[in-house]
Amino acid sequence: MTATAVQPTVPPYWPVALQGGAVAAAAVLGWLVAAREAPWELAVVGYVLGAVVAVFLLTLYRSLSSLRRSKHFLRRPLLDRASLGLAVAGLACGLFCGYLVATELAKW
Repeated sequence: MTATAVQPTVPPYWPVALQGGAVAAAAVLGWLVAAREAPWELAVVGYVLGAVVAVFLLTLYRSLSSLRRSKHFLRRPLLDRASLGLAVAGLACGLFCGYLVATELAKW
């Protein structure tokens, strides 16, 4: 009899890639609104992408990683750190966009 080789399972990388895109979009939107190149309403989109979507994707990545706990599961510590760093950057971009929205609304 031959033993079948067990393939190790790894966490998916797509939530972290989407998280990076959301953070980049929030940063670009915040920069454009701060430079008066875009209407201030786009700062709301930047807030949602940075503060809400980035944190949601971190939660999704961690839940998908914890579902696959087995002795054949390979962890990716660099991907874990990258997702956490992107969540912090997303919160910072989201807070900046929220500040831009609040200052525009205070002008009314």
